[in-house]
Amino acid sequence: MEANNGCVRKDLWYLKVVKHLLFLIFSILFAIQMSDVISKFVDKKTFWTSEEKRVHNLGFPGFTICSRQKFKNTSFSWITREDFYSIVFKPEDFFHPETIAQFNNESFDLDLKESLSLYFGLCYTVSR
Repeated sequence: MEANNGCVRKDLWYLKVVKHLLFLIFSILFAIQMSDVISKFVDKKTFWTSEEKRVHNLGFPGFTICSRQKFKNTSFSWITREDFYSIVFKPEDFFHPETIAQFNNESFDLDLKESLSLYFGLCYTVSR
């Protein structure tokens, strides 16, 4: 067997070609990616920007009221759509009857709407 003496063996020349070819391909891919990064940097698309707007009249915030339990009675195995409203909490369970009457009044500026929460069940949202 012949000594190597630091020279590449003639039967492994294709490995050196493959190694240089992969290096060239990965260098080209790196250059493409870096050109995209540099163009975003120059266009300032990589920075966090914020904008402040002065608002003189803020709208009334809406708020949602839910009970801790989804249902009043949980001792059921099967319910129909009609039975659903008999076991969920109603606005009367949260508000005084005079308050509910004000929500129904057209001149009152607040609306009471049903909203559904998967965690809390049927809730009520008060908004303007």
